[in-house]
Amino acid sequence: MKEYLEIGRITSPHGVRGEVKTEVWADSPESLTGVKTVYMGSDGSGPAEVECVRPHGGRLLIKLKGVDDADAANALRGKVLYAHRDSIRIPPGSCFIEDIKELRAIDADTGRDYGKVSDVISTGANDVYVLRDDTGRERLIPAISQVVLEKDF
Repeated sequence: MKEYLEIGRITSPHGVRGEVKTEVWADSPESLTGVKTVYMGSDGSGPAEVECVRPHGGRLLIKLKGVDDADAANALRGKVLYAHRDSIRIPPGSCFIEDIKELRAIDADTGRDYGKVSDVISTGANDVYVLRDDTGRERLIPAISQVVLEKDF
């Protein structure tokens, strides 16, 4: 399991006091409002203290300590932000997409192995799991309770 998870990408400065607009890679931007530290590297490198974070039109506005003007905020444009998995609030029974990737898909009736989950596509109505078998063949399955009976982490 990855310790640091991608939470979004800085898209642009917001205002003149150093806030940045952040495209959020989560079902709910609100789930990230309790994060106190973000990281610029997937290994936890480049920590930045979060002074303030608030939802804004499906995105987040984030104010990082030491980023105090529009020029400093603009220098962060395009940066991917990571958070430690323990700092993200998710509802009980929920999981991170990263925890689903690499799981094997096994038919409950026949035991047939359909491969690993290589990606998750959000469609709006429901997620779709992209399965890739050992030969490289891909299959798409809807992530609904009638199809995915159990997730074993």
